[in-house]
Amino acid sequence: MNAVEERLERIGEAWLAFTDDPEARIGRWRLDGDEIGLVETFMEAQTMEGSAVEDFFLRLDVPFADPAAHGLRLREAFIQEIEAAADEMAEAGVERWRPPPLGPQVDDVAELLALMHAFATTYRSLFPRVILVLLPGELPAGPDAWRWWVSRLAERPIPEHLRFMLFDPTAAPLLDDVASANPSTVMTLAPDLDPAGMLEQLARDVGGTGPGDLFRRYFVGMSTAAQRGDLQAALRMGDSAAELAKRQGWPQQVAVVHMAMGSLLLGSGQLKKALAAFGASRAAATASRDAGDAGSDVVVLQARLAEAGALFKAEAFPEAAQAYEDVVAIAREHGPEDPLLMLESRRMAAICYERMNRADGALHHLRAALVEAENIEPDQRLDTTLPYVVRSAWQLTAGPPHDGHRPEVAARIEELLGPEWPARVQEKLPA
Repeated sequence: MNAVEERLERIGEAWLAFTDDPEARIGRWRLDGDEIGLVETFMEAQTMEGSAVEDFFLRLDVPFADPAAHGLRLREAFIQEIEAAADEMAEAGVERWRPPPLGPQVDDVAELLALMHAFATTYRSLFPRVILVLLPGELPAGPDAWRWWVSRLAERPIPEHLRFMLFDPTAAPLLDDVASANPSTVMTLAPDLDPAGMLEQLARDVGGTGPGDLFRRYFVGMSTAAQRGDLQAALRMGDSAAELAKRQGWPQQVAVVHMAMGSLLLGSGQLKKALAAFGASRAAATASRDAGDAGSDVVVLQARLAEAGALFKAEAFPEAAQAYEDVVAIAREHGPEDPLLMLESRRMAAICYERMNRADGALHHLRAALVEAENIEPDQRLDTTLPYVVRSAWQLTAGPPHDGHRPEVAARIEELLGPEWPARVQEKLPA
């Protein structure tokens, strides 16, 4: 059993302790960073054929933006996920599910539980429990509202065949009070996963004395030192990895190492050094791309985007604006042309121009951002940063000298979001 398998086994033991408890309904994973990734790997494994766990897992990435209606948003997402899998289920001989009609909507949590119960009852012969994994994002509605909503869920009589999972960061937990107030319903799961130790063990297991083996150990050593808070040791290992990759003629690996080092430096507030590392990453990635190495386009794009973020943080707005414009140009020429990336790069470029008191440049990018948004699925547009683009474009065209663009902007927004866009956008923006 390797290091990863050992961690997955620990997660499985914690999971069984939760599901075997006759009263527990909400599993609160007290984990951080890479530990969460291991739990997500465990959950993904449970959906594969041959898994020892027969429960039905459904992961819902629904931003917590509307506390009073969050259960309804989860309900909608649940139905969409099941409908998306309807054909696959039919091919497997599974009866098509018909969700029950929505009730009076006086209680969003009750509506969610009713839907889950109906689904679980229909397919009780296939799996004993329905597990909903709640991923509320960065909590746009705020941590206090999230605590309130989870408390409401914990206080409900949840049937034994329904369970919920959520993550609560160890470094800054939000749900300690909820867990204390509901000790039988909310079970805290905190297996000892030690990601840094796992990486060290994996590196030792790799063995070998070739350049690739040595590079891998340097890179893993950098990650391990960073996780333990030893920045200088991490940078030393990174320098060794980059130098080795350079000697071997591996420009893409050089780029990846410098990108990682830049992120560490940026996180420690060393902006100048971070920018130098991101610049070195972009130069190496460009050389790799020019040599025809697969995947280098993405690294070039990521490096320039990292530079843009660091420049913005340093309040070097002219340089940051140019960097965000470069990201758009690189994506156009070399790909990948991700519509979300294009939208956000345009938005950030507009903010840079606003900070420079250059409304003309800001409006140019805001109008371009509205065009980019056409490439985003209609039902996903409001869950991006498009509402912020709309607000800025609307404010900027409210009066001279840019009010002449108001009809065009209004038409574009309505085409994207429909005639009810003012209310829909306002719902997504912070008060």
